[in-house]
Amino acid sequence: MKRPNRVQAQLAILVFASMAVSLESNLYSIEHQITWNEQPKLAADFSAFYNGAWALLYNPGHVYAQANYPVPYGQTLVYPPNFLLFIIPLLALSFPTAEFVFSALQFALLPLMAALVYLVLKPRSGVDYAIAASVIEIVLLEPFDSRDVGLAIWPQVQQSLPLLVLLPLIPYLAFESVSSKSRKVSILGLVALGLILLWLAAGTGMNGAPNYMVASVPYETQWLLGQSKVLQLTLILLAIWLAGKRPMLSAPVLLLSAFDPRFTLLALPAYLYIIVRHKSVRKFAVGSILAVLVLAVPFVLYYGALEQYVVFVFNNYLSPTGYRRYFTFYFWDYDWLPLYALVAFQAGLALLEILRSKRSASFFGRTIGSRT
Repeated sequence: MKRPNRVQAQLAILVFASMAVSLESNLYSIEHQITWNEQPKLAADFSAFYNGAWALLYNPGHVYAQANYPVPYGQTLVYPPNFLLFIIPLLALSFPTAEFVFSALQFALLPLMAALVYLVLKPRSGVDYAIAASVIEIVLLEPFDSRDVGLAIWPQVQQSLPLLVLLPLIPYLAFESVSSKSRKVSILGLVALGLILLWLAAGTGMNGAPNYMVASVPYETQWLLGQSKVLQLTLILLAIWLAGKRPMLSAPVLLLSAFDPRFTLLALPAYLYIIVRHKSVRKFAVGSILAVLVLAVPFVLYYGALEQYVVFVFNNYLSPTGYRRYFTFYFWDYDWLPLYALVAFQAGLALLEILRSKRSASFFGRTIGSRT
């Protein structure tokens, strides 16, 4: 397979990512309209963030205990206090408006997530671009029903298989149609591209919904409950990209992403691989120290907010008698959003590294053979 023209291939990826975001916007619009119209019953997770940020400012001795919260029907915060840096500016707004802005800003992060995946994977060949497109597809759309797990996962894979197979072909077909010197290849590429777009626009899935209405329970619950998983996933991807560019800066970003530490830990293999590959261990260590000094120590000194968080987590999640101990490793529907995305991202990165190592070995083998 020939090496693609970089500008044309990037344009194809851009068109694909834009289409994926537009597909996701259908789900966002529907689910967030439901949330907006049914307040205060929904957006329960954002109520915990809003209440926690309010308590940090106005009742800092009881950040993790319900005490005169502004949203009385809301939940208790379970994230560390440095997460509230994202929420404090929203306290100037009413609770429903703050939730709307928080979700809208996260939706605006979707193109950034696609760009970060592209920048880290650095596709170079046609196969690379197909792999990158597949990862971007899962990150932006996640056409899965997270309620079906274990042995029941095959029905949802079967239902989502056309999307999973056809969508990554769009940037490849667009590239071939534009760059091929053969008129037949260009025409066939355009015909195939047209058929896929027609299937998306006019076809219906097994549940009767149009194909462009991507069903994604992880994203559905993200928008319904005012969750923060898109923000966390963006921060993790940003930290991984910065690991190869600005390793000292990547450490604070990684720490900020650890408000749900399960997914930051899941991303550590890719992150540490890039740190080691770029020989940036010392810079990472310095950045980690600075991250703790800037993002952790102030919350130790400020009314013991970090200590409150540690005590809360131990008593409720890690203690054998804690009433939330059963949920320590429990996955809610929205938790599958970063899980699916990070597994796909790291699998794509590993596959690309293997393919590149084989190409390098083949190149050096040909070069040595020609010289001898």
